[in-house]
Amino acid sequence: LCSLPPALRETWATPAEVFNTRAFEAYVFAGLVPGLMAYAGFAWLGARFGSVRSSLVLYVAPIVSALLSWIILGEPPKPIHLVGGLLILGGVWASLRK
Repeated sequence: LCSLPPALRETWATPAEVFNTRAFEAYVFAGLVPGLMAYAGFAWLGARFGSVRSSLVLYVAPIVSALLSWIILGEPPKPIHLVGGLLILGGVWASLRK
């Protein structure tokens, strides 16, 4: 609901930018990858490993985001990203120890 007013304004102001092939590809990608594949993968992990262990995947999302921004956008990670990633992985490792 929060993004509906700006989306309607953009659609009205610049329809050629909203309704084109590149925008359609972005809409399909955004619907399939984070929408369908991520939830299906999380459901599979939950069925296979249980909800507690599967929830740890959510903590790894910032690491995956940083790597994808490096691969797709060409934005290399900075030292703060590496430190944060190591802290996240250390926390996940510590929580999985028995």
